Amino acid sequence: MPAHAEPPNPANHRVVEIAADNPRPAADQSRLILAVEHAQTRIVLLDPDRPWTDPAAIVWEWRADTDPQAIAWEQRAEQASPGVERLPFFINPSDAKRVRGGTQILAIMCGGAATLIDVATRRIIWLGAAGNNPHSITLLPHGCIATVSSTGGQLRLFQTDSAQPGVAVAEYSLFDGHGIHWDEKRQCLWALGGPQLHRYRLHWEAGRPELRLEWSQVLADIDTTKTQPPFNHGHDLATTGSPDAFYLTDARRIWLVNDDLYSTLTTI
Repeated sequence: MPAHAEPPNPANHRVVEIAADNPRPAADQSRLILAVEHAQTRIVLLDPDRPWTDPAAIVWEWRADTDPQAIAWEQRAEQASPGVERLPFFINPSDAKRVRGGTQILAIMCGGAATLIDVATRRIIWLGAAGNNPHSITLLPHGCIATVSSTGGQLRLFQTDSAQPGVAVAEYSLFDGHGIHWDEKRQCLWALGGPQLHRYRLHWEAGRPELRLEWSQVLADIDTTKTQPPFNHGHDLATTGSPDAFYLTDARRIWLVNDDLYSTLTTI
């Protein structure tokens, strides 16, 4: 099986702010649907008022095979290990989130690349190594970024204003890690690991960020005794558009986690 590649040198990839007067992909960006596509390794913004079979429904896209940073990265990795079978770093995007007023998009690839993309220029402005088979990415306060991967069970924390912004400053074990979501209202990080939902707090020690686990709960009706796939584990976390609740999915259901139900998950 091809190996996952760590980037040759992620130290020089820092976050930059995007000017407020940069062009937007459409007049009403808030209504656009953000999607990732494995088949073409691309991220797209779709017009909800057009049939998605119509090419004109795609009002913006980013592709790994046209981004200079991504192309250069893959070339350096090949030069570092010529002839070695490996999984491309930028293959199969698995999660994307609009951040900073929609001027930037966080995206993560199954090959291990964690990226921040400038919407106006369609270029990577930050790049990190998220580990093996990462599934989700989220932006935390003070420019921190968290990623989670299932293979090896890794929750990684990046400090984008550090000397090496593309290298994780902390890594935590998270069995079968999948969805993560920063909860702005409660100032906490939610993470799905196997059959459990976890809540972490962001703390700072000597100018360095760290995550501290403060709460966990097994999802209802999950068989925690299974040791072989297929597992009915948690998979995705997503905002509802309201600060009071977020969505959670497992292999069979969609859940709504409400403001007053920290200890109760209800099926919708």
